[in-house]
Amino acid sequence: MAQPEELGAPDDGALIATIAGWARVEAAAAAHRLAAISELVARRISGDGFDRSRWTCDNWDAAAAEVAAAEHISHRMASSQMYLAGALRHRIPQVAALLRSGRISARLASAIAWHTTLITDPGVLTLVDGELADIATTLGPLSVTKAAEAIDALIERYDPAAVRRLRDQARGRELVIDTTHTEAGTTGLWGRLFAVDAAALDQRLMQLAHSVCDDAPRTLAQRRADALGALAAGAETLACACGHLDCPAATGTDARAANVVVHVLAEPATADAAPDPQLSGEPEPAPSRPSPRRLNPARPRHASSAVAACPRACWRNSSPAAPP
Repeated sequence: MAQPEELGAPDDGALIATIAGWARVEAAAAAHRLAAISELVARRISGDGFDRSRWTCDNWDAAAAEVAAAEHISHRMASSQMYLAGALRHRIPQVAALLRSGRISARLASAIAWHTTLITDPGVLTLVDGELADIATTLGPLSVTKAAEAIDALIERYDPAAVRRLRDQARGRELVIDTTHTEAGTTGLWGRLFAVDAAALDQRLMQLAHSVCDDAPRTLAQRRADALGALAAGAETLACACGHLDCPAATGTDARAANVVVHVLAEPATADAAPDPQLSGEPEPAPSRPSPRRLNPARPRHASSAVAACPRACWRNSSPAAPP
C-alpha cells in the first residue's frame, strides 16, 4: 500500500486498493486496541475489584481513567469503549474475529454489540453471533438505519423480547416547559410526540402563523411560537401585530388577553406606552467596526506649527539641552 508521500504515483485502481487496504488496517487496529482494553478491564475488575463494584469510584472508573489517558479521550467515551471491548470478547467473538481481520468496520461492530445487548440466553447469543457473522460483511454498505433493521430482524427470529422496539421511544414521549429557567420573559420548551400528533401540530401552527396580514412585524418563527400560546388560549386565529385599524386579519381581541387578567402597578407613562417594537422582527445587524483613520502624508511645516502641534507632555517632560 502506498504511503502518503507516494500517493501521486499510483493509478486510480491502485489508489482504490490503497483505500481498501488502509480501511482493513484501521479496522484491525481498532480490534487490537479493543482487545487490549478488554484485557485491562478483566484485570482491574477481577479479585478484590469485584468487592468494590458498589463503590462510588470503583475499579471500572479507575480503568476508564487509564483508558482515557492512554487514548486522550473523555472518561465517558473510554467507558463506552470498555463496554464494547467486553462485548466483543465475551458476547460476540465471531463478529470480533471479522473486525480483527478487517472485513467489517468498527462502526458496524459497535452497532451489532449495541443491538444484541438485551440477549441474556448464552445459547441464543451464540446462534445470533454466528448468523450475524455470516451476513455482517453485507451490512457495511447499508445506512445506519437499514443496518439496524437487518440486525433486529435477525435477532427477532431467536429472541423477540431482546429487540429494542419502537415502543421504547413511544414510552419516552413527553413535553417539558422549563419554567424554572425563564429569561427575559421567554421560557424553553421541548419534548417528544407521536409522529402523527407532531405533524398535526406543525400544520396547525403553520396555519395560524399565516393568518395575519402581510404587514405583520413578526417573523414566521416568531408567529409559530406565538401561535402555540394562542392555541393554549383556545384561539382560532393569531392576533395580528401590525397595529393598523383596517387590518384585514383583525378578528377581535387577542384570545390570550381575553382569558387572562393581569394586575399591574406602574406609572401612567409606563402603562400607556406602546409595545416595544424591538421584540419582533429580524434581529438588528451587529454594528460594523469603524474603519481606521488614514493619516495624511507628511507635509513640511513651519517650526511654529510643529511646536503648536506637539502635545503638552511633549515639551513639559523634555529637558533643555545641557550647556556645552
